[in-house]
Amino acid sequence: MKNCDLGLETVSFLGSTVRQRVVNHLRKKFNTLEDAENEYGLSVDSYLGVTALPSSDDELENIEPDMIQKLNFLSVKQLITVVSKSLAKIPEDKIFELLTDRLKSCSYQLLSRFLNQVVEKLTPSYTEKILDEMFLKAAVNRGITNNPLSFASTSLNAMKLLQDSGKPNLISKWSRCIWGPEGKPKLDLKRMPFGLIEYQIEFFSCTNVMQVFFCFLN
Repeated sequence: MKNCDLGLETVSFLGSTVRQRVVNHLRKKFNTLEDAENEYGLSVDSYLGVTALPSSDDELENIEPDMIQKLNFLSVKQLITVVSKSLAKIPEDKIFELLTDRLKSCSYQLLSRFLNQVVEKLTPSYTEKILDEMFLKAAVNRGITNNPLSFASTSLNAMKLLQDSGKPNLISKWSRCIWGPEGKPKLDLKRMPFGLIEYQIEFFSCTNVMQVFFCFLN
């Protein structure tokens, strides 16, 4: 048993020595690992047996099945290389379709992480535009029809103005007054002071004379 262990240690030592000599030799000859891989046919493209990625559906149909099968043996890092090179050649609308189909099967945690990373790369104005669109879609899905357009960005601006003016966040608090515990309003929607608050909001949100006139009629 001891002789066996000694033999394994010797083989391991020799293997390590050979690898180090190879590394030292390649380091003198090549500037990068990619250069060495390409020279000896060890790159992803060489392994797959292609010199260029397919540029059309017809070319993809003509790819040898063996080449597709080789993808199963690539490491995650190598697959990422393949995907990165492929995305550079795929039209943006097709990339969107690919991502949409893939994200459908992702967990909420992964999907949320993906969206947060995307939002971090957007400008604040783009973020608010997307937020408005998503809020409108959510409102429509809930059956809301009384013009929630641009509510997300408008409410954010209102909250910021209140904060800069040293006022409490009445936007958020008013929402909690309407939607209280267990979905029940904290004040009666059919009795005062709701009517007075409603009148004041309707009046000061008017943008033309006719709206003011109808506000008084109501």
